[in-house]
Amino acid sequence: MEGFIIGLSLTILIVLLIIFILKTKEINRLTLELKKLNSEGKIEKLRLSLPNKNIENLIVEINTLIDDKRKMENIYKGKDMELREAIANMSHDLRTPLTSIMGYVYLLNDDKLDKEERKEYLKIIEKRSAVLNDLITNFYGLSRIQADQYEIKLEPVNLELVLGEIIAAFYETLDYKFGEPEINIEEGLGPVLADKQALNRIFTNLIENIIKHGEGEVKISLKKKNKYIVMEFSNKAEDLESKDVNRIFEKFFTKDRMRTGQNTGLGLAIVKLLVEKQGQKIEAKKVGNRLVINIIWSLES
Repeated sequence: MEGFIIGLSLTILIVLLIIFILKTKEINRLTLELKKLNSEGKIEKLRLSLPNKNIENLIVEINTLIDDKRKMENIYKGKDMELREAIANMSHDLRTPLTSIMGYVYLLNDDKLDKEERKEYLKIIEKRSAVLNDLITNFYGLSRIQADQYEIKLEPVNLELVLGEIIAAFYETLDYKFGEPEINIEEGLGPVLADKQALNRIFTNLIENIIKHGEGEVKISLKKKNKYIVMEFSNKAEDLESKDVNRIFEKFFTKDRMRTGQNTGLGLAIVKLLVEKQGQKIEAKKVGNRLVINIIWSLES
C-alpha cells in the first residue's frame, strides 16, 4: 500500500512537473513572440498552443492591445497621407498665381512697354494677387476651424435677413452670369441659434461656389418645415457626376482635376465645418441635372 502511495505521488509530481515545464515553455514562446513583434515592428496577434485559461485571458488582453495599436497606426498613416496631400495641393495652388505674378512683374521691367501694356499687366497682377489673397485666407480659415480656434458665438439670428443681405451683394453677378436667379424666402420664419459671422461665411462660400462651378438656373430658397428651417441652394451641374456629389465637401476636391490655382475646393469644406460647429446639418444630392445643397436649421425653442 505504501509503495502504491509513493508511486502515485511520484506520478502526480511528474505530471505537475510536465505541466509546469509546458506552461513555462509556452510563456517563454509567447515572450519571444512579443519580443520579435516589437523588434520587427510587426502587428500580429499571439496564438495559444496549449489550453490554459489564465494564459488565454492574458493573450486576449494582449491581442486587444495589438488591435488598438494596429488601428492607431492605420489612423496615423491616413493622417500622414492626408497631410502630405494637403501640403502638395496647397503648394500647387499657391504656386500657380504666384508664378503668374512673378512673370508679369518681370515683363514690367521692359522699358519698351507702352503705357497701355503696363496698365494691362498691372491689372492682371492685381487680379492674381486677389486670387492669392483668397487662397491664403481660405487656408488660414480652414486651419483655424479645424484646430478649434474659431470661436462660435450662438445667438438668436433671423436667417432671412442675413441671407437676403448676401444675395443682394452677389445678385448682379448671378444675374449677369446665369440670368435672374429664382429666390424664394419665406418671411417671419423665426430666429435660429447661430453665429452671424459664420453665417456670412457660409452663405458667401455657397454663392461663390455657384458662381465658379454653376451652369445656370440658380435657385435659392428658405422655408419652414415642421420644427426646422430648410435652406436650399441649387444650380445646374450637368458635368458633376453623381459619384462625386458626396465628395464636394472634401478639402481640395474639385470636379476639375486639372487645377488652375484659382479654386482649391476649400469653400464647401469650410461651409460644412461651420454648419456642423453650430450643431446643424448639411447635405448634398444630385437631382436630375442639378446639384442641390440643403442646410437644415433647428428653430430656437
